[in-house]
Amino acid sequence: MPIAGVINIPAQRDTFKGDIYNGSHLNGDQIRVYEGKLGSKKPYADSPWEANNLVTTDEFKSMKGKPRTVGSAVHKLANFASGGYGFSIGANCYIWDFAAALPIIRGAGGDMLIWDEEQWKRYEDIDPSKFDHKHSFPIIAASRENLSLLTKNITFSADKKQEFVSEPSNIPILQSDEKPTDYDPEVLKRFQALTPSICEISRKNILGASVGTVSFKEDQSEQTPADVRIEEELKALLLGEFPDFGFVGEETETQSTKSRYNFVVDPIDGTSNYSNGLPIFSTTISLTCDGKPIGGIIYFPKLDMVVFDDDKNTFVNRFNRHGDWRPEEVSIRDDIFDCEDDKIPFGFDSNARSKARYGQEISKILNQPRTFGGATSIIAYTACGKLGGFVLSDAKLFDYAGGVSLVGKAGGQVFVLDEESGEWKEFTDMADILLQNPNEKRFVVGGGPKTVKKILENIHPTPHKKTTG
Repeated sequence: MPIAGVINIPAQRDTFKGDIYNGSHLNGDQIRVYEGKLGSKKPYADSPWEANNLVTTDEFKSMKGKPRTVGSAVHKLANFASGGYGFSIGANCYIWDFAAALPIIRGAGGDMLIWDEEQWKRYEDIDPSKFDHKHSFPIIAASRENLSLLTKNITFSADKKQEFVSEPSNIPILQSDEKPTDYDPEVLKRFQALTPSICEISRKNILGASVGTVSFKEDQSEQTPADVRIEEELKALLLGEFPDFGFVGEETETQSTKSRYNFVVDPIDGTSNYSNGLPIFSTTISLTCDGKPIGGIIYFPKLDMVVFDDDKNTFVNRFNRHGDWRPEEVSIRDDIFDCEDDKIPFGFDSNARSKARYGQEISKILNQPRTFGGATSIIAYTACGKLGGFVLSDAKLFDYAGGVSLVGKAGGQVFVLDEESGEWKEFTDMADILLQNPNEKRFVVGGGPKTVKKILENIHPTPHKKTTG
């Protein structure tokens, strides 16, 4: 039985340590698992959708919260131990996936059960000979009280299979025939020159302050003091440099969008992650001209990484401890349906896998789903070639505007479902409508041209109820 563990996650710059005698710590500070009531506002760590073979009761639906699928069992379990997730489910976990995490979880007041021989068992009750390269297990980690509740409502079935739609989609796909927007290149240069200042505003308000009180807006999305502070400071910075431009912010009042140029800003995309201590969230800004995105900046404060573009290309810069600026050019990958590899990760928002049906032709995108809790994160990783593409089902303009030009200049496309006409349209053909209704939820698909075409021909989205505001 493991009695002590250490987990270092370099991208987060976090080290988790713990043992069953002295408790558990994150970067030296003591941690506890989440011991509150499970429900819709608390993220939980899920497994890749097709692989988990989850069998649940109706009661489970009311307690499951917001799924996050990050593709690493160790990452999920470590961040659960520090209270970031309400609970964590793993589908095919080997001993090395959870051995170091188990004592950290127990030291933080939680526990973990393993599915073996059609029942949930403690680690100590598993035949030790099964901890090898041949045996993998479903696991659940939670507080002791929540663990008892969850295991009464969750089992696994090896026979459960993903259902696919046999017929192709009949939604028309309209390719844009518009010419590129004629904008002043000096405007884009001046905007991109503000990137270090934009990163610093986000960094100081995120890393230099506590989360504070979390409130809920009319649409029940979360808001923290940092959301408001960052947006106010970005607004002052951007309109100080470009006083005649419009400003569309998620948290504050929109300033006229009648200008040729407008900024679309989400100060923290992934507020739920931020407020729960999870590392994947970002500050995102799009600069549009005549409604069309011409520049984007997406900055991840916790990861200290920024994705941005110039007039032709997309770049990523990972700051080192000296804050050095060493951008690397990135590009879309467009091979998910051409290569034999079935392990290419693909991005979804929290509801995209349940609000659409999928054809067998695109089953590969379901093999390794990733749900980070922020649409912008998914889009940025797609632009950098780390994801094969993305499907979003509940995306507001703030969620994806900052990434459209990044994806485009990295060689990809972004399509939006126009539910009024019943057609898939390139973002450029929907821009004016979207800018006037930034809070309306949309289906959005992006990636390389071949990937996007294949998905649009084989996806069956469930229409939204009309909501504007």
